[in-house]
Amino acid sequence: MQQQGNAPAGGIMPSWSSERVQTLSNMSPLIRAHADELRQHPERYWMLVVGDEFDETTALRVLSLIGPGSAHRKERVASLCRECNVLWAFQVIPKYLPASQTWLAIDDDGDVAGSKFPGHLRNTTRNTTYAPSLASSSQSSPIWCWSHSEDPSLRRRSRLMSHQLANIALILEWDEVFRREMKTVVWDWTGASPAGVLATPVERLQASGDQGLDARRDLEKRKILAHIVAYLDQHNHKSNRASVKQINKDLKAASMAKLEPSSFRHPSIYTMLRDIEGAIFKPIKRPAAGPAPPKAVNNNRPAAPGLLSKIKGMEHRVESAVSGGKAHREFVIGLLENVHEFICQQQDVLCQELWRWRNNEVNKWQMATSAGF
Repeated sequence: MQQQGNAPAGGIMPSWSSERVQTLSNMSPLIRAHADELRQHPERYWMLVVGDEFDETTALRVLSLIGPGSAHRKERVASLCRECNVLWAFQVIPKYLPASQTWLAIDDDGDVAGSKFPGHLRNTTRNTTYAPSLASSSQSSPIWCWSHSEDPSLRRRSRLMSHQLANIALILEWDEVFRREMKTVVWDWTGASPAGVLATPVERLQASGDQGLDARRDLEKRKILAHIVAYLDQHNHKSNRASVKQINKDLKAASMAKLEPSSFRHPSIYTMLRDIEGAIFKPIKRPAAGPAPPKAVNNNRPAAPGLLSKIKGMEHRVESAVSGGKAHREFVIGLLENVHEFICQQQDVLCQELWRWRNNEVNKWQMATSAGF
């Protein structure tokens, strides 16, 4: 609030009816506090100062939209993200804005990129998590959470848009969209130019700060590398010692000898994991099938005792030399599958943590609003 005649640049001064102000006051403790101050000081005028996250035009549009007439809106992701910034900055309680639950976020191709209800969404997520397909692992690489689909529609989805969708989803309580996009925002984030950094009043979705996303990405990288080290140490006993030694040798050959964050300058956690997988997991390359050469058989030669077992042992050693051995391959698959499961758990933990924080913030607003009645 400002004294009349002393309005700073960047303020918004809407001319709303008393009914409109009361409606907004019931939805937001911040607006209620401003309205109460106006009643006590009629010499002042309505003034809300906007921040870096949105402009006056967006703020006025959003506050004018609040009401039943705004149901079933379709809005571009970037625009809806700015509108949601207004709702969060003005502490508008989402449950008092039921129309927002019918809003749709539209991507640059006109497809629905986010909504409250999963049925509205096309399968266009960048980072769908797949369970490893061990049944086919003997002939091809299993697919883990850091593997990417080659669907062209996924490649068009920018990481900044994933960040915008996560911001929208957290504010409007689109839980499934939030869980989906946070996998990109934290684990598959390759960085953004200063012009492409998302401005948001939601502090947990800002880049910097002790609780910001940069700190979270660094923490998750440390957790994954520590998990791999612990797994190798735990399984470094007689039956697996050769495999652990081979993995360390392969990592060293790929300049990844030390599983420490300082050794990995990859643009994203998923990129780091794809390089680790490429260093330690070698799919079996079998020669092309061709006609078998005729075998010379000497029917007069007696079979030597234990000859069959010796031949099988030689075959096993040859396979070990060529492909790393079946046992080693299975050990590597077990390690990568374990890492995949660990990451999926961490993704659930993070989303639950941020969701609890979000609900606590909204509950504070609700309690403040209720106290004003």
